[in-house]
Amino acid sequence: MYSTEEYNHFPPPQRAKTLLIQMEAGHLYPVAFHISELKRERDPLVRWHLVKGLGIHRDTSGVGPLLSVLRQPDMEFASTSLHRIAAWSLGRIGSPALSQVLAAATASESQSERAGLADALGEIGDPSSIGSLAILFTSGDHCVRLWASLSLAKIGETGRETLYELLATCQSTPDSLLILDAINKLNRNSVSTYHARCP
Repeated sequence: MYSTEEYNHFPPPQRAKTLLIQMEAGHLYPVAFHISELKRERDPLVRWHLVKGLGIHRDTSGVGPLLSVLRQPDMEFASTSLHRIAAWSLGRIGSPALSQVLAAATASESQSERAGLADALGEIGDPSSIGSLAILFTSGDHCVRLWASLSLAKIGETGRETLYELLATCQSTPDSLLILDAINKLNRNSVSTYHARCP
């Protein structure tokens, strides 16, 4: 493992590669390092790996920095983004992050941040966030509604009734399709669980 001094002298591609190799080997830099580097790092790919490291650590001191990532403009990669990995990392921290994520979702006016927070609530998977997800769905733009409906499906059976209630009040076909897709995902999970229990 490279020392933090060596790491800081690497160019961005080598910093990203170093973080990836260390994650795969299970030898992460300390949480404090990930937090301090995330504050100063400008390269999006290196930031992505630092954010993932905070999720792997599952330390509550990472919640604030992860919420800060969601407040910043998103950066898309092939099949992920900074906001998606921040949501995943908040999900790895789990219930200890819930109150801060809910507070941020209530306070935020940024649609991009609200979409990331909706995703994070689904990753956390706590049924107590169902009401907040319903509010995000009814008050957000298309991207917020997408992540709110998917997160209701991620929470599982306890989100089903809310999905049906939202479907009954949908005013547009695109919104109805988002809810139907979430219900379909929920049904597939139910069928998979049922088949897994069968002898």
